[in-house]
Amino acid sequence: MGFARDIYQFKDSSFVLASTEGLFLINKTFNEVEQIFESADKLEPIIIDVTEDQQNPVISFTANNSFYRYGVTDKELLKLSDFGEPIQDGYRIEDEIATKYVLITGNSLILYDYSKDHKDDVFNLVQAHSVVSMGTDTAILTTQNGAFIALLQSREIIPFMKGVEFNKRAIWRQDNILKLGGTTWYFTYKEDGIDTIISESLQSYNDRQRKNISTYFWWTSGIVTLLFLGYFVRNKRKKETDEDVDVSLSIVEDYIKSNLTTVTIESIRAQFGLSNKSLYALTTPEKPGRLITKYRMKMVKDLIAKGQDIEAISRATGFSVSYLKKLKP
Repeated sequence: MGFARDIYQFKDSSFVLASTEGLFLINKTFNEVEQIFESADKLEPIIIDVTEDQQNPVISFTANNSFYRYGVTDKELLKLSDFGEPIQDGYRIEDEIATKYVLITGNSLILYDYSKDHKDDVFNLVQAHSVVSMGTDTAILTTQNGAFIALLQSREIIPFMKGVEFNKRAIWRQDNILKLGGTTWYFTYKEDGIDTIISESLQSYNDRQRKNISTYFWWTSGIVTLLFLGYFVRNKRKKETDEDVDVSLSIVEDYIKSNLTTVTIESIRAQFGLSNKSLYALTTPEKPGRLITKYRMKMVKDLIAKGQDIEAISRATGFSVSYLKKLKP
């Protein structure tokens, strides 16, 4: 069965287990095992959701850069969509339709509706590991550089444990208990502690926003006039750049290659004065986030071929050492 990575227990005490060999159903006495999915690349499937409130329990999972659903009773396996990059974690949004999911890759948070095969990239992330639902429009996600509260409707992302490195998929929530795990520690929040995390982080975020607004209005007169003048000049140049489309894909690619450890979609837009729409049009058919990942992975392969050690490769590409250990033969 390979190395086990994840397990879920059904209400009847049977299990679904994800390992490096694939996905398995195991009965409650552990004497019957049925393989329902085989991993082609020895990378374990990620169990996203298990729905049991119907006669045919359904397992939603990702593997080989694709999204699948498996009916336990009718034994039907459906491949619903390809994503072009590995899904790290996700969950099903609790609503009446039950076709919508929040999924994260290493570089983005995606709202996915499989009934329409619609994917909406909401946030640009760096080395995202795990995500858990905190309500219909709120999620907590962990990355290489800290934990964040994601407000899906307003599309805001707020740090509350910035700079802390978390283990992959080391986040768990059930009812009023939330656990977050790092390399040598873990936090447990109970009952109102979860609400306190969100309320205090939102309060701190709003306080900073109000302070910035207050400071802005305090410095009126000539300084404000200069700021507005600079704003309009900058936006005029930006519009001219977008309209002229004088930035080529090769120039953007050169910028990505020169800034592999720090480059983001926002930094590309700021560097060349591009709107989000213009940047996506420029990199079509690839998305900007996937273009960044492609060149980082190319650099990893080149450095491995040159015999570079894993720490040097991490510094050169921005990938964590733990992630590289999984890739390096």
